[in-house]
Amino acid sequence: GPIALPAVTFDAAVGRNGKVLSVRLSGEGVSGTLTPKGSAVEFDVTLGTYAVPFLDKMSIAEFGARGIADGRGMVLSAFDGRLYNGTVVGNARIQWGPQWSVQGEVQGRAMNAAVFAPQLVSEGRFDGRGRFSMAGPDPAKLHVGARLDGSFTVTKGVLASFDLSRALQSTAAQASGRTAFSEMHGNVSLAGGALALRDLRLSAGLLGATGTLDVDAKGRLSGRVNAELRNLRGTLYIGGSLVEPQLRR
Repeated sequence: GPIALPAVTFDAAVGRNGKVLSVRLSGEGVSGTLTPKGSAVEFDVTLGTYAVPFLDKMSIAEFGARGIADGRGMVLSAFDGRLYNGTVVGNARIQWGPQWSVQGEVQGRAMNAAVFAPQLVSEGRFDGRGRFSMAGPDPAKLHVGARLDGSFTVTKGVLASFDLSRALQSTAAQASGRTAFSEMHGNVSLAGGALALRDLRLSAGLLGATGTLDVDAKGRLSGRVNAELRNLRGTLYIGGSLVEPQLRR
């Protein structure tokens, strides 16, 4: 099909009746085993680096997957690897033909939070989980219509462009700076290239905040933060873009 595969050597074990019992795969950064099961094939493979064909410019290191495949598609009962200095695990069901579809569950653990939007969160460890789905005739463009629903937590992080404490205490229209926090968590939905963050909660010592944030397909921001510091309370508004976020009173 249209998905590029690495060069591999096949070493087949054939029974006395001429049927293939198993196939061992080997190559540069590739190893695994294929085992025929009726009209399907069970697989257990490992790749040193795997460029995910359904997601633009995403490569998973030390990628491993096991499951079963036939002429209509495959079920990955489990996959795992290293991504953004952390780990990713999950499962997926893939169907191919004139129309492709991919759906499953994914969980990220201890990832570098700064890779997602460094001008918003410049430090921290990201943990998240969710369900994803995508469909279309071209597997290389499935990410365009991808949908994801899940939740996340960022620990020991830094808001790179906002000083929430200063914003509460100042009368200035904007409050640039940084906000170090112990934890931030919320729910996330991705659809049509637009991202919606809901039920956001941030804790940073005496400072606490809740809010929402929307990121449209062009990276423009729209959101609100309700912050509290001792006896100070206020509502702040997020605008600008992922490249140049702005916080206003």
